[in-house]
Amino acid sequence: MKSSNRIRTVRKTTGEVVAFSEDKLTRSLVRSGASKTQAQTIVARILPMLEEDTTTQQIYKRAFALLRKEQGYMASKYKLKKALFELGPTGFPFEIFIGEVLSHMGYNTQVGVQLQGHCVTHEVDVLALKEGHVSMVECKFHSDQSRTCDVKIPLYIKARFDDLTASGIHHQPGDITEGWVVTNTRFTKDAEQYGTCVGLRLLSWDFPKGNSLKDIIEQFGLHPLTCSTMLTKAEKQMLLDEKMVLSRDVLKHTSLLDKIGIRAPRKNRILNELAYLSNLTQV
Repeated sequence: MKSSNRIRTVRKTTGEVVAFSEDKLTRSLVRSGASKTQAQTIVARILPMLEEDTTTQQIYKRAFALLRKEQGYMASKYKLKKALFELGPTGFPFEIFIGEVLSHMGYNTQVGVQLQGHCVTHEVDVLALKEGHVSMVECKFHSDQSRTCDVKIPLYIKARFDDLTASGIHHQPGDITEGWVVTNTRFTKDAEQYGTCVGLRLLSWDFPKGNSLKDIIEQFGLHPLTCSTMLTKAEKQMLLDEKMVLSRDVLKHTSLLDKIGIRAPRKNRILNELAYLSNLTQV
């Protein structure tokens, strides 16, 4: 949809100024569950607020508020990027989350495993086994979306991978054959180029295109419980403390909501929202 020939610009979190894309915002709203007409209506209401130096974060906040007002818990999917940042501050919930994501992709996973390398002992964030192949997965969590993973990260992970494979030790559940680097933000171009060149699997918010972390979460309904717009920050933290990270985890352990003091009818509304986040039609 094109409402004006004037080129509008926005400022990204990196400070880069880019052309504002109505189509991109519309698509993100539709992915969250809004109809195309609803999405276009929200975009039309946002356009007048665009001024010089408007940030992408300001646009997100406005779009989220409008979607939440119009469609209730549909807005919960739209806050996915922000919800990943809420899996902090330690990063350990993010490691559990990635372990769960890989489990739903067919891997058997272990989180926080100590393995002896040729030179030193390494703590592997996630050990993932599938079809006889064992992967070491390093999770790089950032609480600030302006931070990226530069080339030093895959360089470091490749060195750890080489130390583990050179040890000559038969690790359980098997010899490591692949290294991963997963982040909730982005890789620099150099990091993508180096990691791909040396055979590491890189997974970030938007890489690889079409099979990124965002794509996998949306495809399998693996939204973290921090996406919820109905749970308070304190309630989310209590559930994270119980090692619950996925919205669908809570659906399997609904008694935890009772444990943290949530009662009907609010409990039912929360469960419906979590079911929606998990791509389930009913609780």
